Amino acid sequence: MGFDAALFGSSILRTSIGQLGSKTFFVSAILTAWCPWEGPRSHEDGGFQMLLVLLGAYLAWVIRVMLLIYATDKTWQFAACDGLSCFCFLILGLRARSDLAGCDARDLRARLRYTPSGADAAGGTADGDVEKPKEVGWTGEWNTAAFGAILPSVLQPEPREPRSTQYGTAEQYASSDGVLSSKLSDRTMSTALALVAPLVLVFLAQADDRATTLLVQTGVDGADVVCGALMGLMLSTFVSVFFGMVMERALVDSRLMFTVSFALLTLSFVSLTQALLYLDAARPVLDIAKGKTVALLTMIGGGS
Repeated sequence: MGFDAALFGSSILRTSIGQLGSKTFFVSAILTAWCPWEGPRSHEDGGFQMLLVLLGAYLAWVIRVMLLIYATDKTWQFAACDGLSCFCFLILGLRARSDLAGCDARDLRARLRYTPSGADAAGGTADGDVEKPKEVGWTGEWNTAAFGAILPSVLQPEPREPRSTQYGTAEQYASSDGVLSSKLSDRTMSTALALVAPLVLVFLAQADDRATTLLVQTGVDGADVVCGALMGLMLSTFVSVFFGMVMERALVDSRLMFTVSFALLTLSFVSLTQALLYLDAARPVLDIAKGKTVALLTMIGGGS
């Protein structure tokens, strides 16, 4: 069977429109504008990290499409993915709320710094304040020049230079444990998370997502449908990353963090409800609510 252009075009249109406004769309946009480790991506490496977010989110969709092609159970571990995504979104939402509190504190400090009445609260001095005279006497600091001569020379660190012996010159090497145990920089962690975080979170958010549901219902059979689905997912992922980039550039840090925290907490609640409905844990509550609604409508109809 040859390549069907109609199926290819309909697959592109169906998957791209299906992902717009879904959970994965907002997850990609949020991770584009905000890093859980370093905050808003407003630094000089922000553009490169946004490209990594695009790559990680699209790789998650490639893995999902491969699972839909080769896995027997098309809804494999959807309930577990919903539960894990609910927990992850809750933790990230609380993290964003913490960053929002820090932004509010910095904004308040900046406002107080430029007002004479709030200079003391901001840590500065007002214009009308008079400096207090310095106290005469011991200031609480030791004379390091006087006490430095008392310290023995053995306590001073020995410079690492080649040591000459009777067998030749021996190079002095630093311990490998000290090199490996050095702390990674925040920028390195932020760059690593730019690829790993969307790969994991987008894959978890795909469970019971609209685009995934469309792929399960229509089926992923044939090269034309698979290529169309991958092309449509690439377009929608690019739109979500572009939306996150615009959101990061257009909003100040405080408003950006409020939007990110609200969106993550909302996604956590949506994932929780989907997990409960998928596990039929909310069915008794729905039956009770349905019975109460029917009784209320019956009472209203009988009274009229």
